[in-house]
Amino acid sequence: MHTHQGDGQFQWSTGGWFGAQIGATAALILVGTGLFFVDIPLGLVCLFCGVVPNVWGYLMWRHRDRLAPYPAFQRLIVIDFAFSAIAWGYAYYFVPSLETENLSLLEVARALLIFPAIMLLCHLQEQNGKRLRAQQGIPSNPHSPSAQGADGR
Repeated sequence: MHTHQGDGQFQWSTGGWFGAQIGATAALILVGTGLFFVDIPLGLVCLFCGVVPNVWGYLMWRHRDRLAPYPAFQRLIVIDFAFSAIAWGYAYYFVPSLETENLSLLEVARALLIFPAIMLLCHLQEQNGKRLRAQQGIPSNPHSPSAQGADGR
């Protein structure tokens, strides 16, 4: 399979893709597995929220010949963020025992801020990679959306 090449710093890499994907969802899967034996609904929600982004990420990986790496990685981060927010929100609102653990909504929001922070850092890294390629005279990928004209050619 011929993979789609990126314009900047991000390129398709098996270790990078699956490392990020599994790393972002490992806590949900591990916690969900442990919680399943204590609070079945919460455990199932956490497991579901950990498995869905992995399935989605695998599907994007399978279509890497048609997807640019940087936008796909940003989508993966958004999906991880959304399902992490669902798991945290469910735990916060529907599991009364968490109130005794002094879990505040502010702490939940702070924990979820890691995802936009990572997206911003990745954006800056991608822009820096594009700038370096331009300085070195490396042409951009002619098949990327940013290199195509308004008519798609």
